[in-house]
Amino acid sequence: MGRKAMDPEVRRQQFIKAAEELFRKKGYDNVTMSEIADKVGVSHGAYFYYYKSKEELMRAVIVNTVRDNELGLKAMVADPKKTAQEKMQLLFAMTIDAYAGSDMVEFPYGYGNATVFREYILMSREANIPLLAEIVRQGNREGSFDVEYPEDTIEYIFFVFENLYDVVRVTHGNEVLFDRKMRALETLLCRALGTGKGTFRFVSR
Repeated sequence: MGRKAMDPEVRRQQFIKAAEELFRKKGYDNVTMSEIADKVGVSHGAYFYYYKSKEELMRAVIVNTVRDNELGLKAMVADPKKTAQEKMQLLFAMTIDAYAGSDMVEFPYGYGNATVFREYILMSREANIPLLAEIVRQGNREGSFDVEYPEDTIEYIFFVFENLYDVVRVTHGNEVLFDRKMRALETLLCRALGTGKGTFRFVSR
């Protein structure tokens, strides 16, 4: 009896996982389609059955990552037990911790990775800014935030967080400088969202 064929969606997810690991390790431009096929354990020709090009697979990796992040954010937005202030503190802190502890901090600067990173950022903006703006509206209703233009304000805050890779990179090994940058970020966010001083805390006092 012949072996049962693998579900095409399962195989696509295997390609996405393999590609993401290789892109992280070697950089997008330095990875070949043959390497991805080898990592999945299929023939090189089978690759083209699922993805017409490396560019198409790269977009699938980005879409998959953005979708996972969006699902987590949607769950947080809908959480009736957390205030808007609690949601924002958690989201900001999680983002900072993810960047500060990431082995991907050099990824945007690697040869050939800028295109991948840029596309990820653009997709993230489109998916996440409306959701984050809804948290701001919740804060306005609760009286903890005072923001006249929720989506526009979140868009500017998003621009700041997009550049956290740079902050982590330039402050690497300099705890004093990193703490100062984080305290400046705390102040910026408090003022942007119209909250009291010290509402957001990312470093210990």
